[in-house]
Amino acid sequence: MPVTRQHDKSLQLYAVAEPLFERYGFRKTTVEEICRAAGVSKRTFYELFRDKADLLTRMLVHLASEAVLGWRDALDPDRSAIEKIQSYLDGYEAFGRRHPAFQKCMHEFDDGHCSREFENHPSVQAMRDALAGVLAEGVARGELRPLDPPTLVWIIDSLLDAMYYMFPQMTGRPSALEDPLLASELRAFIINGIRNPDHDPVRRTR
Repeated sequence: MPVTRQHDKSLQLYAVAEPLFERYGFRKTTVEEICRAAGVSKRTFYELFRDKADLLTRMLVHLASEAVLGWRDALDPDRSAIEKIQSYLDGYEAFGRRHPAFQKCMHEFDDGHCSREFENHPSVQAMRDALAGVLAEGVARGELRPLDPPTLVWIIDSLLDAMYYMFPQMTGRPSALEDPLLASELRAFIINGIRNPDHDPVRRTR
């Protein structure tokens, strides 16, 4: 299958699979239902994806990388690093609200192979690089603590993923998507953890 047609078919399958995952969850949604909704054959599906888990993984890579790289491209260079990180946190929460299928599926889906594929995907690395660039800029300007930006990316994203997606499964309590207080405390924890308390924001504008 030509690369352009592969890409178009993949997008078509993502578009129909997401609402099915949201409605029925990962386990109850079948490849047959996805193919029927997309109007494609199972042969076409398996030319593009190994299985349903592979589809979910690559769909998440596609949607998340679009969101993060869109955030990067829309950044105002005159904003402070803290403001840029706050907008990243806003975008992370907005993504979760726009795509509730992922929260539902994360409670059911546990595939170490797909997780490794996600973590090692070039688009995911581009996402990390985008956030690391903002953090490095903040460290260089003295706005943020002198910490290692790539390590900070892992810490920030791990905290967000845990509290927005894994928290209900671990505790039986609402996630940061359902609990505004939890979301607010999480944001404050991240910002206060990276902010340089000795930085004078007025000095930068002189």
